[in-house]
Amino acid sequence: MPRRRRRRAPKRSKRKKSADKKQTASSWAINFVIGSLVVVVLGFAFSTVNRFQRNQSPSSMDLSLEESIRNYDQEKSIAAELYKQKAYPDVWVEILNGNGVSGLASKFTEYLRDAGFDVQRTENADRFNYEHTMVIDRSKNPEKAQAVAKALNIDSQYVQSEPNKSLHLDVTVILGKDYRQLPAYKEIQSQSIP
Repeated sequence: MPRRRRRRAPKRSKRKKSADKKQTASSWAINFVIGSLVVVVLGFAFSTVNRFQRNQSPSSMDLSLEESIRNYDQEKSIAAELYKQKAYPDVWVEILNGNGVSGLASKFTEYLRDAGFDVQRTENADRFNYEHTMVIDRSKNPEKAQAVAKALNIDSQYVQSEPNKSLHLDVTVILGKDYRQLPAYKEIQSQSIP
């Protein structure tokens, strides 16, 4: 009886082996991404359900339309009252640092806000070598610039008129190197905590 030869399994080529490894690595990566997405979606769903349950308190759900309107009117009147309490609510001011001392414009911003002015912007000036603090009228309304100058106790010779509607401001204050002589600065220094 003739001997049977065993048939050998065909050898896999190196190309097939590397393709199998790549496929295995990519399937792991895909499974990892899918798993991560499932965790994120479950976390989002849990968070949404939790937030929905917290927001369903009886007090917020039982408000009638009339109560909502009453609350709105009350909040509106409080805001209007706070607006009326400002001494100069319609004077929009910008403060520019023209001397290079860091943080100085912020201090003057708080001072003018406490005095009732609406300070819109605080920035550096175009240069840091202004000798005198200046108040500039931007809206063709010199009374507003005079009010700011009076609050800072700045001499009227340093109040100028240079209207510029594109700034959307009433008054520009440029803090010069003479800021230490201003009574406002002395008051700011006395109020600051050492």
